Amino acid sequence: MVIEPMSTTNLEEYRDVITFKPAPVKIIKDRKVRSHIFNPKYWTMLIVLRQRPMTVRDLVQAYREAAEKDTGIDPKSDKTIYRYLKVLEQAGLIIPAGQRLVIGKAVTEKLFSRTADFFLLIEDPPNYWETRKGKTLAKRIGTLLGHMFEGKEPSQKAILEILTHFDQAREAGLERLVESGDSKTLEMISTGSIISLRKIIQYVGIFAALLEKPELLKELQQLLK
Repeated sequence: MVIEPMSTTNLEEYRDVITFKPAPVKIIKDRKVRSHIFNPKYWTMLIVLRQRPMTVRDLVQAYREAAEKDTGIDPKSDKTIYRYLKVLEQAGLIIPAGQRLVIGKAVTEKLFSRTADFFLLIEDPPNYWETRKGKTLAKRIGTLLGHMFEGKEPSQKAILEILTHFDQAREAGLERLVESGDSKTLEMISTGSIISLRKIIQYVGIFAALLEKPELLKELQQLLK
């Protein structure tokens, strides 16, 4: 438990009693949870909660300030914030993290925190290429690569094997980056707009896979000859 020094806001003195510390990293593989992270409704909340645990009133103020800077964001009522918190708590992204004690009043407010400082998003489930959708997509990828490089179309089994190994290498590289990264590294790969975050994860993952298993490129070249 952490008891923060006394603070003042809106002429009120208060002290935060924090009972939860976020994990450095949480790996997100569930498709529905990923959709919450990229949902513009929740984006502001997840970003500002990286600063510290906050109350509903803090979050209402954060949306108001964000709306003043960005026309794409609207102010939110406390009822809407409660609804957002419930959705994100059920998704395992946010958790109650203590209480705010208002000095001189028999009043407490619940504090909320992210469950982790950084959410590492794994785009597809581990067995994706074993599903019917995955196999269909793999066949289309193989056909397109064959046409692009004027080579033979690789067998579905061969292209599935390479795609599976590529995803495994991509995930391993991203996980290693996050686990070994300092706070500055985590900041670079976890903040910014939704579009920039997707791009960062996409390209870092691609480069990580190529560095993790450079032989995959040679195997693909052999398949297309």
